[in-house]
Amino acid sequence: MKIIVTHASSFDYEKEFYAPLKKAVEGTDHELIFPHVWHAQNKSTKEFLKNADLVIGEVSYPSTGQGIEFGWADMLNVPILFVRKQGAKSSSALKYLKGDYIEYADGNDMTDKIRTFLVSKS
Repeated sequence: MKIIVTHASSFDYEKEFYAPLKKAVEGTDHELIFPHVWHAQNKSTKEFLKNADLVIGEVSYPSTGQGIEFGWADMLNVPILFVRKQGAKSSSALKYLKGDYIEYADGNDMTDKIRTFLVSKS
């Protein structure tokens, strides 16, 4: 499964999001595609979304750019998994998009819940 990763840039996403996410797909056939990949290839998110099987977005920190990416994914019928830290307030605009939600307590909880979600979709 090709998984597009999206998030705001206003937090330590390498530690708080990428590390648990990488752990969740460890030992699977899932391919994570991070924003720096498409930036390095001078491609837009839209290009990668055309071949994506899933978008996983960390939505604890609202981001206009991320909202646009979610809109494209929704338009292209790419399933979306919204991941949010317990107690965080996500953008109210997300209610207009189709997707699944995971609320997590910490990195280990996020890893477990994403792994369980991916197994259920395989």
